[in-house]
Amino acid sequence: MKIKVDLSNIRDWGILSEEDKDCLKNTIIRLAFGIPYLSKTKLVKLIYLSELAFYQKFGRTLTSLKFINYKHGPYNPHIEWLVEEIDGDVILQEIGKDKKGHDFTGIKPNVPETKVHLPNKMFKILDGIIKKWSKIPTNKIIDFIKTTEPFISSEYEKPIDFTVLDKEREVLTSKQKKHIQTTLGHYKKKIDKASIKQQLKDITISKGEAKMQKEDLNGIVPFMEESIFEEESE
Repeated sequence: MKIKVDLSNIRDWGILSEEDKDCLKNTIIRLAFGIPYLSKTKLVKLIYLSELAFYQKFGRTLTSLKFINYKHGPYNPHIEWLVEEIDGDVILQEIGKDKKGHDFTGIKPNVPETKVHLPNKMFKILDGIIKKWSKIPTNKIIDFIKTTEPFISSEYEKPIDFTVLDKEREVLTSKQKKHIQTTLGHYKKKIDKASIKQQLKDITISKGEAKMQKEDLNGIVPFMEESIFEEESE
């Protein structure tokens, strides 16, 4: 079902490169195939969490998408506009009702399986996002997001700045520094860092569960805990 999205103020939110658009479209598809009954509101919040997790691990966001601090958490209409572009192709928009009987616009797979094209690093992060957050109600996700440092540090209706995390990334204990040196020293002969940054994979995903291939990220050392996108140990 085609749902019209207003594109009149697209320039107010910045212009995305074709590379960024392609990356975000594939991110949308990956999440739509991994999470049943995915509302567009939840989609936006999960993309925020994925970019936040990416920044925590690698010191930059995957795309140039800018989120704004709004009442119901981070927002950027580019995500809705990109959903509109691929609606009716590999995904389908439809209006449904939540458990409380409220109307919402959701997205779902429109084909039995498809391929997504993303950096290997992002596959791992999205898998973790799906595993941790797919069954969590949207309002609970919003509550969590409002406790994240970039959101807290931003003003209402102003851009959310991920660089506030840089100070936290710089505060490494001596134990962490030693671990990083040991790990990099062990793998420095095996890893082509440039290829890790640039390598892309086509992964076939099917409805309900992706047929994922495990990436090899040996030697990439996270600077922060991965609680945003990986399940906490019990």
